Amino acid sequence: MGWKPLDGEREIDRLFVAGAREQDEAKRKLIYGEFQKIVQEQLPVIHLINEVALVAVRDRVQGLKYSGLPSWGLWNIEELQLKE
Repeated sequence: MGWKPLDGEREIDRLFVAGAREQDEAKRKLIYGEFQKIVQEQLPVIHLINEVALVAVRDRVQGLKYSGLPSWGLWNIEELQLKE
């Protein structure tokens, strides 16, 4: 017997492939919008953990803002400056 995907799971797969193949940005946005709607309704995965990261920065770097996001602490990299 084995595992059989649900209709919502099949639709998620179909939309993901369709979005990857669509060249028109407006159409692709609609496809991924529908994809996200179904994913939120089905909630196939709920992430309950965050990765742990250690970030070291020299004292010359200014403007660093730490965040809980898994971006290795450099989510505002365009704002960083070096002190002379």
